Amino acid sequence: MKPEDFKNMKINMPNFDLRTNDLLSRMNNVGSLNRSMNEISEMHRKKNEREEEFKDNVLALLQGIEKNTGGIADLVKLVHSSNEKQDQVIELLSEIMSISAAKTKEEAETKFQKALGKIQSLGTTVESVQTLIGLLNTVYNSVQPLLKDISF
Repeated sequence: MKPEDFKNMKINMPNFDLRTNDLLSRMNNVGSLNRSMNEISEMHRKKNEREEEFKDNVLALLQGIEKNTGGIADLVKLVHSSNEKQDQVIELLSEIMSISAAKTKEEAETKFQKALGKIQSLGTTVESVQTLIGLLNTVYNSVQPLLKDISF
């Protein structure tokens, strides 16, 4: 074909009416779609962050439970093995647990100090003292948020 052959050829082109703002409408739709996609991405990111935070909290809670219950086996062993101090250890365990029945922070503090003094005077192994003090601290720290201050 020669260039002259194209001279009288008609091409069907779609008719764009620039007065109807068709192009602007399409651009607005694309912008709206982009905003929606960005919002969806942001929501997905926040959801993932909340899930990670939840997992971290659960892990920390489980580690706290493991730490707080780890001494139970040591306490049973302590009561079982120390025949001569068995009654004293059982009485001490009861006293430690009585902290949870305290009505005020002052009462809990008094019971804490009394139990701590008995632990120190018990005269058992360092490991036993550490286990008992660990239990004492766990009970005391657990009950603190539940108690009221008495102010005069």
